[in-house]
Amino acid sequence: MATIVCVDDDPTVGVVVEHTLSKLGHRPLVHRSIEDALQAVVRTPVDLIIADYGRPTPGGIELIKKLEQRGLGVPVIIMTGQSSVESAVVSIESGAIDYVAKPIRPETLGITVTRALEIIRLRRENEEFRADLDRLESTADGSVFNLDELERSAIGRALTATGGNRTKAAKLLGISERTLRNKLNTPKLATPGS
Repeated sequence: MATIVCVDDDPTVGVVVEHTLSKLGHRPLVHRSIEDALQAVVRTPVDLIIADYGRPTPGGIELIKKLEQRGLGVPVIIMTGQSSVESAVVSIESGAIDYVAKPIRPETLGITVTRALEIIRLRRENEEFRADLDRLESTADGSVFNLDELERSAIGRALTATGGNRTKAAKLLGISERTLRNKLNTPKLATPGS
């Protein structure tokens, strides 16, 4: 379940977004101004924001700038009635994670939100892997990496991310299931419950 803020001054859009997100199992927080949305982001951990391109004035593009200025790294999906390539390009260049055209269709919104949340999950996982690699680099003696530790960490995270499913974990790591099994059977890499 993700907490998702929707910002639009049109109550009809808010109702559609709120209903769609609730049906998908998410927690929607609907606001009519970017200032209210910013306050919500400061008070509550938010996974994603869906904001109108230009309404309320200032709109979603300005919201992205304000989030960056305040150091709030919450991804934003921009929605707009201006179904043009130009508004899509401006949205993405401004830092939006995705773009959806109005009128909002529940199916399209569901796909866009699901895709954005998957991108967010993968970005976070990538950041964790990089942090692990940085930690390993700083503790490695000389220029030699502790590959056993790196493999153990990667396999553990992949198994956690896939709910313990070895087939999916192997696919996520880009190795064969047999290689994963062999790594798990190596005493140094055996993980609890595997």
